[in-house]
Amino acid sequence: MRPLRALSLTIALGATVTLTACGGSSDEETEAAAVPSVEQDDEIAALVPDDIADAGVLTIGVDPGTAPMVLSADDGSLTGFEIELARAVAGVMGLEAEFRPGDFSGLIAGLQAERYDTVMSFVVDTAERQESADFVDYMQVGAGILVPQGNPEGIEEPSDLCGVTTVVGAASQGERTADALSEECVAAGQEPVDKLVVQGPDDLQTAMSAGRAPAALNVSPAVGYAVSQSGGQFEQAGDFFNEIPGGALFRKDDTELRDAFVAALLELQEDGTFTELGEEFGVSESLLEGAPINAATEE
Repeated sequence: MRPLRALSLTIALGATVTLTACGGSSDEETEAAAVPSVEQDDEIAALVPDDIADAGVLTIGVDPGTAPMVLSADDGSLTGFEIELARAVAGVMGLEAEFRPGDFSGLIAGLQAERYDTVMSFVVDTAERQESADFVDYMQVGAGILVPQGNPEGIEEPSDLCGVTTVVGAASQGERTADALSEECVAAGQEPVDKLVVQGPDDLQTAMSAGRAPAALNVSPAVGYAVSQSGGQFEQAGDFFNEIPGGALFRKDDTELRDAFVAALLELQEDGTFTELGEEFGVSESLLEGAPINAATEE
């Protein structure tokens, strides 16, 4: 895990991941991960608001298209880092986790309409979103470059993508990153990134496997997960860049539940469950130490 630090951002980060566990590059099946065994902590459970404690359920808004944070297993159930983290957090709080799927674009509105208690679906912490909700941040989300094993083009940093065919998902963070990089390339007198825009979540890896491009751009957890699921076919090029925190959202007036969630999350960090889940889904390098509230604007 990494401590929170000052971040210099030149690319606005979005929240849609365009890689899933069943991409064309991997023959591995997606199985529902067993949540590590956790026990209720009575002191933390006592922090849960009475109405939620009486119901015994923590309801969570999720978008199943945000792998590796949320994805569908082969048996139709939901799994992913944030799904299993939510189950573990709920367990420490003495609750069962109940997931309510929806499109990402409507999750924050659903939270405000009280259709669920929290949102955990790869949501990036921004000042604009903080106007309507509080974040409990537990990850650092940046951009990453995925390349074939051995990195035949020697791509090590974002500027190496100038003039290079690069796979990105349509309207995804990868495409936004490529557009911003292209502006920097042109300003430096180089060719813009040659975007190869694909539609489906499996198409990034499929395009690279077919030799159509030597690189792909995506958000950092998706890149890490793709590498972990590729059976050695892909690797990450260079370091993640332009990182910003992200995590779970709570209504502004729901501070009791938010603080109970913080306490449970810190407990899971202390006992190793948080790290174990990060390793399970290939997102260890994106985990954030602690549980800061609204870290994107924290001084």
